[in-house]
Amino acid sequence: MKKLLLLAAALLVAGPVFAQPSKDGDTVIASSEDGKFIFSGLEHVGYGYHYMSDATYDVSASEELFYNLLNFSYFPAPSFGFTLGIDYEFNIFSSEKSAFILDGANKVQTVDFSTVVSETAARRQRSSLLFHTINFPLMACVRLGSFGIAAGAEASLNFGGSVRYKYKNGDIKYKVAHRKAELEPFTYGLIARISYDEVGIYGKFYPKSSKVLPDGSVDLNYFTIGVQLGF
Repeated sequence: MKKLLLLAAALLVAGPVFAQPSKDGDTVIASSEDGKFIFSGLEHVGYGYHYMSDATYDVSASEELFYNLLNFSYFPAPSFGFTLGIDYEFNIFSSEKSAFILDGANKVQTVDFSTVVSETAARRQRSSLLFHTINFPLMACVRLGSFGIAAGAEASLNFGGSVRYKYKNGDIKYKVAHRKAELEPFTYGLIARISYDEVGIYGKFYPKSSKVLPDGSVDLNYFTIGVQLGF
């Protein structure tokens, strides 16, 4: 969690370095003369926590960090419009009780830690599933002064799945990683955001029909609540 928070802070600070801020604080790349069409980038960063819809699997620390890459906005009225974003997201699901492993078909399974760690004195054990996502959120937006609310749907392209587990035996630390975890390449869900000035909260819900892991793998059906800086 600390690494993700530090990375979020670094990205937020670095954003303005790569884009020219406009008078209203957005990092506008181009816009129409009447201000209805806006093309911008590096607008916001978000940090969220995943909550499991099914308590069958103990995934005690599940987080995401996302960073806006590009944003297309159309506001036919000053207070109402639509946005289409392109965001990069990093996801991590972690457990201290179960170990994520890959079977012969590279599908993700969970087993008791004693299955993969033979040392009886092992401690500080943790296993994680990690993957990357490019998100495409499409939302309707309402802005009233500094207050903003947006809701819509999000399509996701998932890639780079891997599992790892680590533990400590005495003073020796062990770490094992396996890459090429099989993912469903495309998923979809609902998203909503509420903000005031440059700070907001957001929520995401991915239905059971949209699973990031294919059939035969762990069923990680979840929803997400998080904090966003910038809007």
